[in-house]
Amino acid sequence: MTKRRHGSESTMVTKMATALMVVFGVVSVAGQDLASDTRGLVTFGNYHDPKGVKLNWTNTTSTCSWVGITCTNNRVTEVRLPGKGFRGIIPPGSLGTLSELQVVSLRGNKLREQFPGELGNLKKLQQLYLAGNEYYGSLPDISALWPGLTSLGLEYNSLNGTIPESLGLLTQLYLLILRNNSFSGRIPPLNLANLTLFDVANNNLSGLVPTTLSRFPAESFAGNAGLCGPPLGAVCSGPTASSDTSSSSSKHKKLSGGAIAGIVVGGVVFLVLVILGLLFCLCRGQIEREDSISPTVREITHERPGDIATREKTRERNVGEAYGEEYAIAMAGENTTGKLVSFSLVSFDLEDLLRASAEVLGKGSVGTAYKAILEDGTIMAVKRLKDVTTNRKEFESLIQGVGKLQHRNVVPLRAYYFSKDEKLLVSDFMPMGSLAAILHSNRGSNRMPVDWLTRVRIAIGAAKGLAYLHAQGGPNFVHGNIKSSNVLLNRDREACISDFGLTQLLTGSPSSSKSVGYRAPEVKGSGVSTQKSDVYSFGVLLLELLTGKAPSQPGANGDALDLPKWVQSIVREEWTAEVFDLELMRYQNIEGEMVSMLQIAMKCVDPVPERRPKMSHVLSMLEDVHPFFIENGAEPSRQSESPSEEMVREITKGSQRNSPSDSHTP
Repeated sequence: MTKRRHGSESTMVTKMATALMVVFGVVSVAGQDLASDTRGLVTFGNYHDPKGVKLNWTNTTSTCSWVGITCTNNRVTEVRLPGKGFRGIIPPGSLGTLSELQVVSLRGNKLREQFPGELGNLKKLQQLYLAGNEYYGSLPDISALWPGLTSLGLEYNSLNGTIPESLGLLTQLYLLILRNNSFSGRIPPLNLANLTLFDVANNNLSGLVPTTLSRFPAESFAGNAGLCGPPLGAVCSGPTASSDTSSSSSKHKKLSGGAIAGIVVGGVVFLVLVILGLLFCLCRGQIEREDSISPTVREITHERPGDIATREKTRERNVGEAYGEEYAIAMAGENTTGKLVSFSLVSFDLEDLLRASAEVLGKGSVGTAYKAILEDGTIMAVKRLKDVTTNRKEFESLIQGVGKLQHRNVVPLRAYYFSKDEKLLVSDFMPMGSLAAILHSNRGSNRMPVDWLTRVRIAIGAAKGLAYLHAQGGPNFVHGNIKSSNVLLNRDREACISDFGLTQLLTGSPSSSKSVGYRAPEVKGSGVSTQKSDVYSFGVLLLELLTGKAPSQPGANGDALDLPKWVQSIVREEWTAEVFDLELMRYQNIEGEMVSMLQIAMKCVDPVPERRPKMSHVLSMLEDVHPFFIENGAEPSRQSESPSEEMVREITKGSQRNSPSDSHTP
């Protein structure tokens, strides 16, 4: 019994010792993981010694604080080193040893090796961006290398061969950009539900565009003379239009001599037509490229001094970058100074912003607006200001004040950037577009009308935003550029005022033709905006909601439409039914509401500034237009009924009768 007990205890001790050794062994290995990652990075950094680029990777600082390195749970998970001038290969035993690496961004370097090289060892890779290098060879079975891949950007390399069908196994793939390589053959029918950004332009691809990919724009397939079918204009003919099976079986059929001759002649004619078509497209594209292609974020930032001389050589690459990926953008030159200053906790910095893809949203009187998609999927709006005349101190003082204005009905300013050559404002992206877009776009049979409830809500939301700005910004705070394109809609279609407080930064008042129809008479003469002129512009906005007409559209004399005068002229001629938007004629029992809003609008557009109400009073009046369905969400029934002509006439006549002596403004 004693021997057995001692033997049992000895066995237990042995097992415990073994378990402890395993535990300590695991801890020891875990403790060496970051050290192993560090060795791999050092191997990479020592091999690549790009001239003029300092990574500042030193043993005196934590690996996770090195430039371009991101860690999670004490492991290196992201390596982002775009545009650093790396040359040659990625050396063995470097990045491929980082077993937890999920994101690699090395675009804009001069790496030259057969794809994928050392990166093929990264089994947990999710995002790979290698655009603008010199990788060559064919694509391997990527689904076997990186089964969890979500983003693959390989544009502007020298890759060839066919696009493997195994890409269709990457069920999480969100982005696939292969443009400007030398891929040939057919495009595989990638049936990927998550695929959002896709581009294979400027390769040697041929055949029918798969129906699973035809949802992408024609630009995603441009530059492949052999491609046909939707969304391209080229119509498929012959074997291309038939299925692969029938095409394969037809190869075994013998052709007569006459048929062969006909095919040869037809082929020559087709080739000549293709060449002529390509020449026409190239000439036309050269003329229209500036206006038709959305720029990348690189075009948001200024050029380096030496870039002007080489700009035309790199234009094709920059144009190509407009179509997708994160497009890693390094700092835009040695003379770029300053940093991104944020007003709230944001998940991105200047480097993240500069390497985001960019899409032009619109060009306005204060600058160009871009939709910027960051690597993590965050979407922001970036405004590149133009004609800014203030110095840094004045600029920052004004923008700091603007950044403090936070309200549900104003577009929040999240960050700004100031340098000698560039001034950028970063704000939330409004996914539903602008009031101008939903009110005036696609006026036709397929249009989705804007109902009365939505219009009233937009009017009240915009009034709340402008009233808040006037109250919180102080008596001298002026928006100065109220118009429907500056009333943006969030996901709930609530109105949010944008571009507020920017006119003081610019040379003179906004001169855009789209702004002219909103300007108060006194501003047209003096160029000085006030809160009263903001009220006038808001009144024009209300008339726009009521009439469905844009003040920026040409009037009878070719000038911008003067909505207040037009409304009065219509009523004078007793064409009252034409005052209101025809889309509103389907609603019953809203004539009084429309007339009430028209009355408010006419008070706002009074030609005498002193007679115009304050925005706080305008808001109160608008909230009384239809308080029941605004508060309870009940929508009026829809039947055709014309508004009372006498009521409309009385309103417009009343606005004409008023004079400074008998009018009172709260």
